[in-house]
Amino acid sequence: MGVPEKTCDELTPHRLGLKALSRGGQLVIAAARAWSSPQAMPLTPCQILGAAGVRPSAFAAFAGLLALLATVRPDAPLFLAPGDDQIAPLEHDLLAALDALQQGEPWRSQRILASWLPPAAAPRAIALMAVAAKGFAAAGLGIAPTGLATVH
Repeated sequence: MGVPEKTCDELTPHRLGLKALSRGGQLVIAAARAWSSPQAMPLTPCQILGAAGVRPSAFAAFAGLLALLATVRPDAPLFLAPGDDQIAPLEHDLLAALDALQQGEPWRSQRILASWLPPAAAPRAIALMAVAAKGFAAAGLGIAPTGLATVH
């Protein structure tokens, strides 16, 4: 009989959970969740990313991006609770868009953002995301999931 093959959907990072992410991806999710649920986290997003070597300008851009997302999607839950081992679909998309920018593929990032942002917010979001992605890369925080390819 053998081992059943996994479907593509079962192999996506939001199905596999946080352990499928690179260290950079895990830290980005931890910081985003700390930003969205500050009372549930012992560390602030700035402390999480600062300890990893992310410069204040990159953190400020990331915080601005999160604030923009919360503003344009006030009724949508953006992030799971801190400590949750799974990855929400929007968290996965955020990581995929950051990874696309780190890989020099802004068109992929724009396509992802266009799927969940109003057209008027997309240029600002991509600008903030580009600064954050560059800052994460400068700190050695690659966003690509460990051993998995993201297809968009």
